Amino acid sequence: VGAIAGAASPLFTMIKDGELEMRADIAEADMHRIAEGQAVKIHLIGAAEPVAGKIRLIEPTLNTTTRLGLARIEIEDGADLRAGMFADADIIVAERKALTVPVTSVNMGRDGADVLKIENGIATRTPVVPGIREGGIVEIIEGLSPGDLIVAKAGAFVRDGDRISPVEETDSGPVAAITE
Repeated sequence: VGAIAGAASPLFTMIKDGELEMRADIAEADMHRIAEGQAVKIHLIGAAEPVAGKIRLIEPTLNTTTRLGLARIEIEDGADLRAGMFADADIIVAERKALTVPVTSVNMGRDGADVLKIENGIATRTPVVPGIREGGIVEIIEGLSPGDLIVAKAGAFVRDGDRISPVEETDSGPVAAITE
């Protein structure tokens, strides 16, 4: 009240039914990767599980000093949220289904990557094309099919042609046993 508003200054902000939204700073280099409607996982300090959200609006301009853009994220279930809370957000820019295996099952060598695939109780060295590696898993782009049985651990002790008896993996148990 009593101040003169500039051309770029909002006169007021309306909030629909008291809903909260997250204002997220986005690096200039990442602005081309986001779009309205994309899913977001919001991680609150002290919360065990992330809160779901989606990008509601992307501001059309960048801050010329910080080179950051602004995205407004609609929070889908904000029961435990309070205005002013700090949070991190993961914006899901792409998703796809992929065949993954434990990183311990992939052997890297001069000739590329391979896994020990079990066919009729015999370990067979099978070339694969690995993709994205995330934590303890690696995507297999080519070389395996869903349902293929592989040696997940102890690959250094199993050779091509060894006869093995597969054992289901448990939290602490073995994966495969050599029988001959």
